[in-house]
Amino acid sequence: MGFGNGPKIVPDGLQLSYDIKNSKSYQGGNTVLYNAAGRSNNLTGTSLNSYEDPVAGNVIDIDATNKFENGSITPIIGKYSFSVIYWIRFKGMPGSNYVSMWRLIDTVNAHGYYFIADTRTAATPYVLQYVKDDDINLWDTRNLIGNSTWINSTNWWCLGLSMHAEDEWRSYVNGVHIGTNTASSIDLSGYGDIDHVRIGSPGSAGLYMGNFMVYNKTLSAEEHMQNFNALRGRYGV
Repeated sequence: MGFGNGPKIVPDGLQLSYDIKNSKSYQGGNTVLYNAAGRSNNLTGTSLNSYEDPVAGNVIDIDATNKFENGSITPIIGKYSFSVIYWIRFKGMPGSNYVSMWRLIDTVNAHGYYFIADTRTAATPYVLQYVKDDDINLWDTRNLIGNSTWINSTNWWCLGLSMHAEDEWRSYVNGVHIGTNTASSIDLSGYGDIDHVRIGSPGSAGLYMGNFMVYNKTLSAEEHMQNFNALRGRYGV
């Protein structure tokens, strides 16, 4: 939820919500992230390293050991109508390329993801969201935070994705729509719906993560801005 008397997080369609500062999502220990949106669809892992951020409070330290996931999300999230909103901050240079922050993994394709966001490269890291047609090795990408802006800042960032159709998805930074990708050259019809969600991965992504939310609907630009405004006070933006 939001803080004080200001804007509140959009409740309609919120299916997954993870935030270790929220007692509904994290209750100590280091193996479970509870879904604050419904107490089912919890994420499990082998360890959880937290970090007490001077601005945002307790957040996830995405490092070599953090990987939390659930491979049987119910109800299944429709592949052409969903949204993701998450808060991140630069920690340090990633250990390698292609280190994911999160993945939405579909029910069909063996390559293991439908959408993904990661940091790359190890020398000049930037933040990227993308979907890939693995059969013909085509990528549809959106660069969210460029290298100099990312590594020279201690700011928190609210990033977002909304899927509008097979060939249209939109990216947001701090509630602002920064671009629309049209995946007309990529055939996504063979993908299944989403039943598998992962935060983190083996390796070091070089970031801290606060709220991570998945909606089972397409959020509007106004709703992305509302969610940003609801939490920006916590993150000092």
